[in-house]
Amino acid sequence: MFYLLTTSIILILSTWLFYPISLSILYLLTRTKRQTKKEISNKINKCATIIIASHNESNRIENRIRNIYASSLENKIEVIVASDGSSDNTVDIVKALSKEFTSLLLVESKKQIGRARIHNKAKNIAKYDILIFTDADTTFDEHSIKNITAAFLDENIGFASGKIFYTNQLDGITNSSGLYWEFELFLRGMESSLGILASGSGPFCAVRKHLYKDIPSTGDVDFTTPIDVVMQGYKCVYVSDAIAFDLLPDTPKREFKSRVRMTSKNFHGILSRIGLEGVFKHPIYALSLFFHKILRWLTPFFLVSLLISNLALISNGELFLTLLIIQLTLYFSAIAGFFYPSLPVIGKVYAFLLANAAFAIGVVNALTGKIPSLYNPINKT
Repeated sequence: MFYLLTTSIILILSTWLFYPISLSILYLLTRTKRQTKKEISNKINKCATIIIASHNESNRIENRIRNIYASSLENKIEVIVASDGSSDNTVDIVKALSKEFTSLLLVESKKQIGRARIHNKAKNIAKYDILIFTDADTTFDEHSIKNITAAFLDENIGFASGKIFYTNQLDGITNSSGLYWEFELFLRGMESSLGILASGSGPFCAVRKHLYKDIPSTGDVDFTTPIDVVMQGYKCVYVSDAIAFDLLPDTPKREFKSRVRMTSKNFHGILSRIGLEGVFKHPIYALSLFFHKILRWLTPFFLVSLLISNLALISNGELFLTLLIIQLTLYFSAIAGFFYPSLPVIGKVYAFLLANAAFAIGVVNALTGKIPSLYNPINKT
């Protein structure tokens, strides 16, 4: 039991502490070797196709389209709205707007086939080499398109992901989830600088069209496509000045449901897409995904094994008693956080354990084949 306890502690700390510290040290050690950021030439005008996967988005699709065109003054673009079995008047709105915006196109599936498959259909008619994927409930900053397409001035870059700001990160569950997201962006920034990034953000990411491979129904552009790009010898980058705005799930139930869905899809998708061959061909990327993603989703199992092994060793000295008290304090704090999620500390403990409960179910769903292929936005407000 002692070895189980020790291993559990090491794996938890590796995920949430040792890996971020290691990235920071490597970043500091290699910063003099990295090239300084290239200046963006105003003479280079990148073209891009923006793809919006949508399902029953009649209440916001017009604003989204207008936002994209207002953000593309320095780029030549086309916009493809990919309607995935919409039963409202999303399609009618897009058709009406296409008279105003001549580069606005519609891809329609009469029945809902899933976000991945509708993305595949949209890609097949895309005109430009840079594909930008976004959602109907996302909003671009006025320079977002220019800044994310600028990343592709480097011919070695095959995939780029923007920075998402969550506009409802106020208090309670959204505040704690926002802190989790800031930690995620920190890791992506470090990995991007070190050239080992292999993930992105679904609401705002871009890829070279010739590197895009059709995504399986259980995959997505934010975790399947970056791996495909890496496997083809190109790099992924995080573009911190390509800014978009989105919404976090605003209730614990929505947050839990969102994390279960994302974990099941990502866990299965990463393991199946990279495979054993990818591990041996790209070991550094495999290690970054292992510490950044896989161990994080396995954290709840490490927490359970830590508690069980600690209980078995409780009679072996004060050290084990102290460790158990620490764990029980965290769990009781999470219970209190359920009732008072806006309190500074216990609310964050509650959000952390809520996320880990969702990770556990997501991993089990992935291993048992219960992976969702259809997608409806969590927040419909």
